[in-house]
Amino acid sequence: MRFSINSSILLKLFDSLGSVLNTSQNRLNKDENIVLLKVSNNVLSISYSDSTRFSYPVNESQDGELWLNISQVKNIRKNLLNMSGGLTFNSKSIESCEIKSNDKKYKFITNISDGNPRKELIEYDNLVANEDLFVTSIINRLENGSKNLILYGSPGVGKTYTVRKIASRFIRKIIFGRNFELNLSDHKDLRDILCNLESQNLIALEMYLNKKRIFKVSDLLASSLITKYGNQIDINEISNRLNVYSRSNPHTLFTNLFNEKRTDYWTLTNSGKEYVENQLIKQFAGIKTLANFDISHNIKFVTFHQSFAYEEFVEGIKPIPDGSGGMSYTIKDGVFKEICTQAKNDSKNKYLIIIDEINRANIAKVFGELITLIEDDKRIGARNELKVTLPYSQEEFGVPKNLYILGTMNTSDRSIALLDIALRRRFTFIELKPDPELLKEKIIDGIKLDQLLIQLNQRITLLIGRDYQIGHSYFMNVDTLESLRFTWYHRIIPLMQEYFYHNSEMLRVAIGEQFMPKMTVDPTLQKALGNFFPSEPQYEIKELESNEFRNALLKLTNGS
Repeated sequence: MRFSINSSILLKLFDSLGSVLNTSQNRLNKDENIVLLKVSNNVLSISYSDSTRFSYPVNESQDGELWLNISQVKNIRKNLLNMSGGLTFNSKSIESCEIKSNDKKYKFITNISDGNPRKELIEYDNLVANEDLFVTSIINRLENGSKNLILYGSPGVGKTYTVRKIASRFIRKIIFGRNFELNLSDHKDLRDILCNLESQNLIALEMYLNKKRIFKVSDLLASSLITKYGNQIDINEISNRLNVYSRSNPHTLFTNLFNEKRTDYWTLTNSGKEYVENQLIKQFAGIKTLANFDISHNIKFVTFHQSFAYEEFVEGIKPIPDGSGGMSYTIKDGVFKEICTQAKNDSKNKYLIIIDEINRANIAKVFGELITLIEDDKRIGARNELKVTLPYSQEEFGVPKNLYILGTMNTSDRSIALLDIALRRRFTFIELKPDPELLKEKIIDGIKLDQLLIQLNQRITLLIGRDYQIGHSYFMNVDTLESLRFTWYHRIIPLMQEYFYHNSEMLRVAIGEQFMPKMTVDPTLQKALGNFFPSEPQYEIKELESNEFRNALLKLTNGS
């Protein structure tokens, strides 16, 4: 019985093909049926005419088999859809990348060439998963560069969203690293997942968990995970997986998980580490013991405001009623001192404090003498370790190396140029900008939302500066003309009114004169006001109905 090739089978076919082409390309006859795909009892067998054979566990309800020749396989790899010989690619996804009919993403997939398909697939993955890559880059900066970062940008660029993603990644790494060995011994679900991992994933996981940096094939064969959970994995299988998923293999379509430093000595690449963290660890997130592990003490969240003080952040004196009308006083630790103490007592794990709206408080007053201690080289155990005596408790205090500080700031509140110089010196700044590309597929009744955002921000930049641009998130959930109308009148215009307070003419230029016509004043009222009647024209916001609203936005997106 013939069957359609779905994404799971397709990826395994590419996987096996990469290995075969490395060794057998010159011996494979294009005119022969040289590849047999056979599904039986949830096992996919891929057999080549040179006697090379691969087996993969699959979840297929229907058994069947299909013969292909090398030309057809390459054609599948080239086009993916509407194959010769009646083959069809009938899945909605490939490696979690959505394919939609008649849109840019669909065309990108179908236009993958035979020249370097792996590179183009990776570029496509980057396009649809750029937020994960950006989050990864921020985490890498925290772990390998400055421990103090501030994400800054105008409203709606995704600062809070990005911080949540970073916190989620931190949580996964903490849970995974701390609980993996503990749960391995007594958790059946965890063992089942490991037993069903494909060979390259188990190898990558072993490398990720092992403290060694370089591995021989024999080291991997003898490792604990592969010994216990690598079903019938032998030394040839390990060598095959390392080569297929290596940086030096030009045929593989997948992320280069491994790199051969020298003959038979292998490392896990940075891409491999990201793959383990972003893909493999997710498989463990649903396990109750892991998912419910309490990590609240590893991450603290605080929002600064104008009255936020040192006593709330570091330590202060707190009054406590004694029940008889009297009052006693105690020294209470603030949120920063609390997480510093926890991090110091748990040096093997990472801790993160997130400070939202960090530019709203008086930094010199909130941090006090601790502003110097957060520098990387002044932390406990660093080469220039520095400690101070706290004023209330008289305790000796330092900032541990395993604490990371992540702040956010809104540039429409205060420009980065106006920040406290002490703060600017001790933090690395990463700008988040409005990204019209994320709105490129959103067209509402002919209104291109990416062009609308571009036009608005060009006007804002020219009128009051780039710090006040509007972010893409304002339009991310817009999918109808009515939802666009709601967003425009209840989110965009109020923000613009705040920006252009007491300057209605400038506001009119920014949003378009069609939304802000000249105010019509009754002559009787004008006469009654007398000398108090303004000499300059007055304008008012007009709520346009659907068709008028659509036409006004079309005019704005066209730059008029």
